Amino acid sequence: MNPPPVPSAVPPHMYHVPERDRDEDHLKMLALFHFIVAGIAAAGFAVTVTHYMIMKSILGSRVQMVTSSSGEELAIITPMPPLMKWGYVFALVLFIGGITLNGLSGWFLLKHRHRKFSLATAAFNCVQFPIGTILGVFTFIVLNRSTVRLKYYAAHAPHLPLA
Repeated sequence: MNPPPVPSAVPPHMYHVPERDRDEDHLKMLALFHFIVAGIAAAGFAVTVTHYMIMKSILGSRVQMVTSSSGEELAIITPMPPLMKWGYVFALVLFIGGITLNGLSGWFLLKHRHRKFSLATAAFNCVQFPIGTILGVFTFIVLNRSTVRLKYYAAHAPHLPLA
């Protein structure tokens, strides 16, 4: 006589997730993480603006006393160095780009639209080590699956046959 089978800890219906459900879950998670990275970029934008204001008040308030040729003393306020200002502009442009690209990409991932835009955003994210790199690599992996490509194709052209 054989003993009865031992029930497993995982119910049988949870062994296999259908391919399309898995793809849909992965696309939703990617969209969520794109929104999170956009939020991180927005926080970086706010920190950069705050830092600029503090540095402008510190560096812009330096007073240098200079004696003129006529012998009187003049107070000159030295401005923030131009290279520093351009560094802030560069950082703000990157943050605005990160907010815009990741926000749109997250929205497009939810709607199954503009796959190439999301791939371009993934390439932009790969430069932002480590979180952006991880997000970019996983975006490439998920969006290059044949089943996901088919899902985008079906969403883009619902009137065309899939075969």
